[in-house]
Amino acid sequence: MCEMSAKFELNVWSGDWGLPSIDFKCLQMLAFCRFSGLPLKINATNNPLWTSLPSFRHKEAKVVEMKKLVHYLKDHNYSADFNLSAKDMSDVLAYEALLKSHLEPALLYLLWMDDQNYVQLMRGWYAKRLPFPTNYFVPNLYKTAAEKTVRSRFGGHALNGDMNDTMIETAILGEAQKCLTLLSER
Repeated sequence: MCEMSAKFELNVWSGDWGLPSIDFKCLQMLAFCRFSGLPLKINATNNPLWTSLPSFRHKEAKVVEMKKLVHYLKDHNYSADFNLSAKDMSDVLAYEALLKSHLEPALLYLLWMDDQNYVQLMRGWYAKRLPFPTNYFVPNLYKTAAEKTVRSRFGGHALNGDMNDTMIETAILGEAQKCLTLLSER
């Protein structure tokens, strides 16, 4: 069986608001697959019980982490990075670390920890689209995971009460603003 006859599939949260998916990890995998020129079948779903999302499948392989997807696709001669120099690759790695450490926490904060966004946007979106009874507990699982990730950036200070939510918000959004400014200047 040739490589092209084996289907590459990506299961993602369905989209809304003009986006192909509402989940930033799903969007990240979608973008990388497209930039890599991968012939891809996209399965939009709203049921995380039968698979974790995003979930990439090819033959017998299942990949749910971005870093593992990058390596898997390179092993199958698909990559957005083939034509990059060593310096360009080091820049890619540096920007990836910058985005992960400064923008991802801000996005998690805004989507899941900001009470207004959580109640009016995220919880409602998931509650309407998830099957019963998952619509009651999945949004809270995402909120809890986001809070854990954001608070972990501040170590014991956030966990033992030395920092309140306003201080965390100010720090997280300030780092994100500096990151966006740096990227726009670059």
